[in-house]
Amino acid sequence: MAVANIASLMPIWVVIALGVWLLLAVIGWWAQKTSPRPDMATALLALAFRIYCRWFHGLTVEGQANIAAALAANAAGRPVVIVGNHAAGIDPFLVQSTFPRFIRWVVGMDTVVPAVEGFVRFANPVVIKGGGGSEMPGVREAIRFLAQGGILGIFPEGRIARAPGAITTFQPGVGLIIGKSKALVLPAAITGVPIRNVAYTSFFVPSHSRVSWMEPIDYAALGLRSSEIVPDLQARYVKWLGARVVKPSSPRGK
Repeated sequence: MAVANIASLMPIWVVIALGVWLLLAVIGWWAQKTSPRPDMATALLALAFRIYCRWFHGLTVEGQANIAAALAANAAGRPVVIVGNHAAGIDPFLVQSTFPRFIRWVVGMDTVVPAVEGFVRFANPVVIKGGGGSEMPGVREAIRFLAQGGILGIFPEGRIARAPGAITTFQPGVGLIIGKSKALVLPAAITGVPIRNVAYTSFFVPSHSRVSWMEPIDYAALGLRSSEIVPDLQARYVKWLGARVVKPSSPRGK
């Protein structure tokens, strides 16, 4: 019997349900195929955020060849640290949506508002205690993760500058993580994001954001010590962004 005849014998709601099921199956298949992690929850969230970043924030990407170079090094066993300037709460989502592998982020939980804490923990971050407590347990966990060939994401400023054309002072722990792990550094320069006093309001403000992936930096090959990495990296961002260095803002941006 022809497909058309079979369809004519079915109630219309069955046909619609089958069509919706097929559409969702295709979306799920595509989401998992392009997902940075294999589980379906991550796959669907990643797909939603790619669409959101592309259309709501007008996201454009530069330097994709540099991503390929870092991934090739990682495939050969080299750990990779992704760094980026921090101008808005949306920054990690912009970076992750342009990167094909899962990035495990270093997060200071004192900067996370309760409304999104569960979502942040779902991403399995390396937690830096912050709030006056010792950051060394988090630093050691980051180094252990990289020793396994991981891909780690860090915002070296630790706080959002909340001022156009500005970055805050890079934190010394970043140099320790990079220096001890001998990771390849893949910098992302983030521009065009909506800068607001409260970090998470940037999710609701449309923009013309851009993530520019710079050439990977091999600090081990350059022979720089951990204490020399941070000033070098900060100077690079000042040059790339034409930025000035300002004092850090409050943890929650309130």
